[in-house]
Amino acid sequence: MIAREEARSIAEYDFLVVSGNEDSAFIKPSPLASFPVVSDVPGLWSFFQVHPDGSLTPPFVPPGDLDSNRYGVSKPELQERLLLQTEVARLLAGNNLRRQTAAPPVLDEGLDKGGTRAQTTAQTTAQTTASTGA
Repeated sequence: MIAREEARSIAEYDFLVVSGNEDSAFIKPSPLASFPVVSDVPGLWSFFQVHPDGSLTPPFVPPGDLDSNRYGVSKPELQERLLLQTEVARLLAGNNLRRQTAAPPVLDEGLDKGGTRAQTTAQTTAQTTASTGA
């Protein structure tokens, strides 16, 4: 299990990946972008990446500037995906693995009729901080 995860490309933790070769490359959803999250690991319910700046990006949430409907993610499903992202961020912050410094994603605001969300309102922003005992 660990070897399989370590063999993954870092790009798989993004919503979209480039596939194919130089002559016929195309963009498609990452294998980790499926929702609900699919895994053969019992109890695993989310893939995510925490960047050095503390920001959290799960591969199942499309980038804020992307029309999610174009990739088969309806507005209600996007809301569910954002809810899971919020839960992951809450659990990580609660365990001091990642200290949250901004409000969690706004679930109903920032979405237009096509399901596109404004990056500034629906993206969890966080900063990893040294433990201050607070």
